[in-house]
Amino acid sequence: MKICNLNRICTGLLVLLGLSMSVANASEMTYTPMNPSFGGNPANAAGLLAIANTVNTYKAPVQTPVQQFNAQLQQAILNRMLTQATNIMFPANAVLSSNTSPVDTGTFMITFAPVPGDTTGKGVIITTTDKTTGAVSSFVIQSGL
Repeated sequence: MKICNLNRICTGLLVLLGLSMSVANASEMTYTPMNPSFGGNPANAAGLLAIANTVNTYKAPVQTPVQQFNAQLQQAILNRMLTQATNIMFPANAVLSSNTSPVDTGTFMITFAPVPGDTTGKGVIITTTDKTTGAVSSFVIQSGL
């Protein structure tokens, strides 16, 4: 029995000695992105695309030829109206400024205003209002006028 206890003590000391003598190898953890768009491995692209396509439930609406024709006709008419409005707003050698008179196209009212806080006077806010729905859209043109 004394030999058995001695063996256990010796075994325990040997394990402790072995653990204390082992060297811990560690290095910094570095992040490597999976997506090749963000610097990841290009070989991941096909797999990521396949997963994205599997998860994507959006289906583009299918239009009949008549619906496609009507959409193209509407776009052509809007382009022509835009050209006419542009010609009214900008006749030859016209300068766009916040003092430009509002333009009424019948359906839309287009107004011009100075950009708040613009000390150069070169900024213009162009606001288009749909007179039938009241919807408003604005954008800013800054400098180079």
